[in-house]
Amino acid sequence: MTGSVFTVELAHQSAAYVDPAAPSPIAVSFSVAYNVATALLTGGLEPADLAAPALAEAGRWRLAARIRVEHDAELTRRAVAATAPVGEALREAGADARGWLGEKGGPDAAALADSLGPPSADFRSARKAIGARVRVRLADGRELEEACDVPEGAAGSHSRERHAELMRRKLLRTNAPADVADALERIEELSAAQLADAIAASLTIERRSRAAV
Repeated sequence: MTGSVFTVELAHQSAAYVDPAAPSPIAVSFSVAYNVATALLTGGLEPADLAAPALAEAGRWRLAARIRVEHDAELTRRAVAATAPVGEALREAGADARGWLGEKGGPDAAALADSLGPPSADFRSARKAIGARVRVRLADGRELEEACDVPEGAAGSHSRERHAELMRRKLLRTNAPADVADALERIEELSAAQLADAIAASLTIERRSRAAV
């Protein structure tokens, strides 16, 4: 697969902390190879994929070991031009952005600072363009390819109007109670104590354990 410098760096940095023999759910959540392998094998990625018994499945790790992540300069350009993950921060940084980009991606990345433009006035049209392209070579020689610039649920995606629905569904898949999801839909009306109670109810050890089964 190919990705921006941010995806490539994530794959490189996380690899040092991922041990298939004793995988940590936290480290694995940052593993590009494991998560792509899981999506290819199961058709998605769920909280249960980052816990036992999924983490012990040898087939996932065999496929993950065959995945290669390569840099795509065009995806880096799009990511830097977008609001997130770092585009707006770089615009706010002004001249200092060139040094940071050069440190992370070399001279070509540093040159992107010249096209950043001024900071945005607001975030009404914010985009999180941290895209990727995946090419799968099958045993019979065929190749399948898919690309995505802005993932579902991210700022600027086609799902913008359904973000509340998507977040509710994602929360409920972790086995959080429906009444907690109901409360969080009106988060602006909750007191500090009510919000604390809702968060605590969605993060209990018992509930996390059931979600991982």
